[in-house]
Amino acid sequence: MRLPDLLDYHARAEPMRLFAADDRTEIGYGDAAAHVARLAAGMRAGGLQRGDRVALLARNRAEYVLWQFACARAGTCLVLLNFHLAEKELEYILGDCTPRWLVTEARFQAMAERLSRGLNSVERVVMLDVDGHPESWLAIGQGDPVPDATEVSLEDDLYIMYTSGTTGRPKGAVHTQRSLMTTVTQLGITWDMNAGERQLVIAPLFHAAASIMALTGIVRGGSLIIHERFDPEAVVAALHEARIDRTAMVPSMIHACLEHASPALQKTPPPLRSVIYGASAIETGLLERAMRTFGCGFIQGFGQTESNTLTTLTEADHRRALDGHEHLLRSAGRAVPGTALRIVDAEGRDLPPGEVGEIVARGEQSMRGYWRRDEATAATVVDGWLHTGDAGCLDDEGYLYIRDRLTDMIISGGENVYPREVENVLAEHPQVLEVAVIGMPDPRWGEAVTAVVVPRSGEVPVLDDLQAFAAGQLARYKLPRRLEIVTALPRNATGKVLKRELRITCAN
Repeated sequence: MRLPDLLDYHARAEPMRLFAADDRTEIGYGDAAAHVARLAAGMRAGGLQRGDRVALLARNRAEYVLWQFACARAGTCLVLLNFHLAEKELEYILGDCTPRWLVTEARFQAMAERLSRGLNSVERVVMLDVDGHPESWLAIGQGDPVPDATEVSLEDDLYIMYTSGTTGRPKGAVHTQRSLMTTVTQLGITWDMNAGERQLVIAPLFHAAASIMALTGIVRGGSLIIHERFDPEAVVAALHEARIDRTAMVPSMIHACLEHASPALQKTPPPLRSVIYGASAIETGLLERAMRTFGCGFIQGFGQTESNTLTTLTEADHRRALDGHEHLLRSAGRAVPGTALRIVDAEGRDLPPGEVGEIVARGEQSMRGYWRRDEATAATVVDGWLHTGDAGCLDDEGYLYIRDRLTDMIISGGENVYPREVENVLAEHPQVLEVAVIGMPDPRWGEAVTAVVVPRSGEVPVLDDLQAFAAGQLARYKLPRRLEIVTALPRNATGKVLKRELRITCAN
């Protein structure tokens, strides 16, 4: 079974059910399936073959999801571009993946045309905006034969998503029809998604978590309410007014909703069924506050661009945590169906429960490899096991606890310090709004544990107070030895703190 097979099924069963809506349009399942078939026909008629790349540069909109299904039907491979990137960064990615078509919208038209002129591979720039442009996506494929979906193999490349590049040049993780179908099946089961659910899409669709949730929702017969960008007040209003059943947020979004729109939330909890969170670490205190305020189920998903979702902390796990097993809120849950997890040391040997090492995983939801990076692929996927680069441990029940990125681990005085553990404690300090912990070079300790703090308005913490606050909860060698005060933490589009930038800032 392939991704478009499920769209066709729901279109036949309930053609008038809402497929997706944004601030421009509403599309039912019947029309969505027709658009997808026509786009697939247009790609083939335009000379695109199975495996050819089509790059998509756009903000969240209903057509975004249509192009995902259309490429799946035509057998072309969609490259999801981060619109926050600078033109030079996009030039590198497009030069790496060599797409034949570049799909974009009016706000990015000038840049897209400049990029296409500088790249030999791009043959056509397709505009999503209809008004005033003769070559709109609606004109593609009219009168052309629709390709037979059964021609597409489960092993065909479906999409390329580039890593965030927080540690160097971004790499393109290639996912197949099989890896995506495995993922949406796993999540449909573990997240208990049902036909007719209305899902609010607010995270950028070029990001794995948002894109996969949206596709899973459609595969299960749900309806997508798509916001172009995240605005906490608009989100809270939609939760109350648009009959939203489910949404996904990164922790920084949850924090913003609680900080800027909490009166509306506290007055009347929205009729939400669940909130899915992930993509970056969440402090336990923030999670507990969110669970009280939203008054619905919570689900955590952990994965990577390379792996899709590996574990989930289910609604039942969250309820169990509130019923006396609070430690579960610090975990990332257990492996999704069809997934094996191990914790290994530097030599690849398995470690027992409770010991920290690298998280490695095996499952059909993982990428087939990096685009044209055989050496990087071989270093990441060893004997079928994906090496995540994350440090963590498993408990006796199989719950995964993520300590940090291995590259973010601090070695201070010969002791390993995992920043997330320190951040969770410091985040509870009453004068701390946000905090990130990094290691900075130190002549005595090798690396000094450094707290980079965004203070609450009108309050500036001092290092002695932070140390005293954390002293009863952390070993002495884990306490911060330096404090830096900033107005904001640098983040990428998915809310992940850019610690490399923090190290540069603190060094100057």
